[in-house]
Amino acid sequence: MKEIQTFPFVLLVLCAGYLLQCTSAETVAQESLRYLESRYLESFKVESLDMQRNEGNWGMARLELTPEKKPRLKFQLNYSYSNDQVIYENYLLKTWEALLLEKIESRFRELAGMPLKLHLSRKNSLSANSMQFPVDRSLEGMTSLVNPTLSLEFAEVEGPATPDYQQLSGLISYLESLGLEKVSLRLEYGKKGKNGKLMVQWYRPHSTPGPAVLKSLFQPAGESSLGSKTSADFEKAMELLKEGREDLALAMFQRIVSSYDSPYRYNPYVIAQSGNVYEAAFEAGKILHSKGKKKQAMFYFDLLKDRLSYEEVPLRYSAYLKYIENLDQ
Repeated sequence: MKEIQTFPFVLLVLCAGYLLQCTSAETVAQESLRYLESRYLESFKVESLDMQRNEGNWGMARLELTPEKKPRLKFQLNYSYSNDQVIYENYLLKTWEALLLEKIESRFRELAGMPLKLHLSRKNSLSANSMQFPVDRSLEGMTSLVNPTLSLEFAEVEGPATPDYQQLSGLISYLESLGLEKVSLRLEYGKKGKNGKLMVQWYRPHSTPGPAVLKSLFQPAGESSLGSKTSADFEKAMELLKEGREDLALAMFQRIVSSYDSPYRYNPYVIAQSGNVYEAAFEAGKILHSKGKKKQAMFYFDLLKDRLSYEEVPLRYSAYLKYIENLDQ
């Protein structure tokens, strides 16, 4: 194994109880490099190492590394020094992200100068562990993710807020052809999108969104959030429901869903993405089911299952999905 690069390791030592077994930062670096070079048959360099003891995490070190042949490709590795082993690394994911970026910038040359960030993962997860996959650095290796998902972020874009919807629609379709099963796109003009923003998603089995769909989801500067647009009607419908006026409440819930629901609307915070639409669909489904109109109820329940099918953190909507699951039993 190649000798590790010299940098200012702080030889912090962990000793548990009366045990004499101790782990230093240098040992963590050596063992991490040993693992990587054995698995990938190439040399790596440790760029930084944090034993994370200041955070009260007395068991895991976090390293940032680069392959020597590609020093711009940074990836993360987590080492458990309580068990003396690597427990996580994302080298393959970062390799595939770099390949995807190359393909995007080659095919859509106008995007090459824009501040684009990619994050590759898989269905219902915010991350994936490269240790679990066969070593395949080509994009074909991405099939190991089974249901690969990709988020794209263009942050603080300068100039007028005039997205090229045709181009962005083509980008999403192109990523579908590369095997992605979900693509989320966040395009923000100015800091935090103060001059306008477009946040959209596509996932299977839906068709990729065309330019008109993307345009309808663009949020100009100062536009109210979806939740603020629907909150008054949703709260009124809930009041009607409490008063026992189910038919009037149902009509309002249905109107919210029909007016604002879209599988292409996206927000990284799922409750903001819903904007009371998922809540209205759930209440409409429950009312219809209580009336014995199970087929109509399932329209709303199936809609919820679809919209939440790729969500990594469903939050309170997990209870909705459990409720629907119990109905099927």
